[in-house]
Amino acid sequence: MSYQTSHPSDTQALEAVVEKFGIPNLHLVIDLRILQDLRTMLDSDGDQFVAELLDIYLTDAPLRVQMIKDAAANGERTKLQSGSRFALS
Repeated sequence: MSYQTSHPSDTQALEAVVEKFGIPNLHLVIDLRILQDLRTMLDSDGDQFVAELLDIYLTDAPLRVQMIKDAAANGERTKLQSGSRFALS
């Protein structure tokens, strides 16, 4: 799947890439300025990179949140303390 947009380094083009994921208010959890900087640094590959990064984030984050919820429900304090280091399989 290609997420290429015209590549002027502007917010509208980045928003077009982000909108393809259909996640409302994504800008509330992801700093679009950082994505824009990455997009600009990578020039013609920037849109694809941002799209892949968002895809990884949107796949990984719910799994990590569930693992934290499970650890909390089971009283697994050690897992909660290292929640950011959960190994996903």
